[in-house]
Amino acid sequence: MAESRTTRASTKNKNEHFTKELTALLYALGSPLPQAPATIAALDSIVTSFIVSTCLDAAAYAGHQRRAKIKVDDFRWAVRRHGLMLGRIKELLEMDRLLKRERKAFDEKDDRLEELVEAVEDDDELEKGLEKTVG
Repeated sequence: MAESRTTRASTKNKNEHFTKELTALLYALGSPLPQAPATIAALDSIVTSFIVSTCLDAAAYAGHQRRAKIKVDDFRWAVRRHGLMLGRIKELLEMDRLLKRERKAFDEKDDRLEELVEAVEDDDELEKGLEKTVG
């Protein structure tokens, strides 16, 4: 019973989750195709256990904050000691904020454009009506 939750999760489900991604990663790093299945299985186990332990750490932090749901800040806390990961998370969050802001601005411009087109169409109809009455 001394086995951790991470170990139980990884031994309970022997499916390989990241085979395609790990194969592409190894190929990008210079490993010839095809890679040994044992290598893929070992890397898959490492990645899966890392993801599970990070999620458990984030959930534990959320629990200490008396929340049932995990937030992005909980994951930032879970990887706070890993500078590269934390930097990448901050970069991705900033990119997400920028895209949301740009998307919102684009939607507002689109709405204004629709209003402008409707106004021009109304003006065209008004001009046609005036031409018929004058002409």
